Amino acid sequence: MANIRREPDREAEVYRWQWRISVLGREFRVGIFRYETNLAYFWRLVFRGPWNYLLMALFGVAMVMTFANQYWYRFAFNKILPGLWVTIPIPLYSYSIALIIAILIGTLRAFPPQPGHGLMSGLSHLIRLGLHHALTFYVDFFRGIPTLILLMFFAFGLIFAAKVEFSWFKMNSRSILSAIIPLSMAYGAFMSETVRAGIRSVDKGQLEAARSLGMRPLLIMRTIVLPQALKVVTPPLGNDFIAIIKDSSLVAILGINDLTQLARINASSNFRFFQFYLVLALFYLALTVFATMIVRFMDSVQGAYFYFVGFLIFFCFVLYPFRFPIVEAFNGLFGTQIRAY
Repeated sequence: MANIRREPDREAEVYRWQWRISVLGREFRVGIFRYETNLAYFWRLVFRGPWNYLLMALFGVAMVMTFANQYWYRFAFNKILPGLWVTIPIPLYSYSIALIIAILIGTLRAFPPQPGHGLMSGLSHLIRLGLHHALTFYVDFFRGIPTLILLMFFAFGLIFAAKVEFSWFKMNSRSILSAIIPLSMAYGAFMSETVRAGIRSVDKGQLEAARSLGMRPLLIMRTIVLPQALKVVTPPLGNDFIAIIKDSSLVAILGINDLTQLARINASSNFRFFQFYLVLALFYLALTVFATMIVRFMDSVQGAYFYFVGFLIFFCFVLYPFRFPIVEAFNGLFGTQIRAY
């Protein structure tokens, strides 16, 4: 007969130190150092703790202490800081426009046209076929050109040629609009493939069931396809948001006084390249870390990406023009004298 070991009675010995408190006739047990959970809680803390944020916080404290104690770091920080208010609008506006482009093109390219029956149906499908190939050409064209070359071509080539051909065209190659347009066009092409892949991942049986119920195509896309597709593509679209923040540093080649341009100018005049470029790298690191936290929050909370996109579009096109005058971009394009409030 096996020796059955009697389990100790831990009903009254759950905690190493415990106190009994009576409140309104009810007895409560309060204690610390629970026997069963001490080791499990320790290992859970070790393996699931946010150690990356702790390391980033320690790194940030070390950098702040370094800047506070050395003159050239403080000098570089004060010289580069004004470019932050030029750098922030570029990825925000570019990502908002690129997201709109990506959803439209990705949705249209997700369902290639099929041969129709009859004259009118054949013509409509032929028009859809031409649109499909035109959008495919747009995606392949902008995905095949490096972003830096696209910025230079748009600012120094296309804008200059438009000024020569059209007298009413007044856009300046150093305006912030000359950076937003090519960035949004390039990232719109990249992100449209992500959206298209997400739409194609939706089960076709759901589409057939919706059609059998008599639902119209737009209603199917709005209520069935897009919510599921955007949930799948939220992480890669969030990574594109981080990437567009980093690629916004390329606009310094256009002469726009963003963070990179101010760092380059001041480092060349003071010959303190290490200090200025270290401060510049930390500026972009802070922006991308903040964007990473937003992306992780959107990935963990259901529906957070919809609220983020709505806030981003509302912020860019409704609120932020009071700080970053989008009206001035319109003035630079057409030579008007409209003033923002």
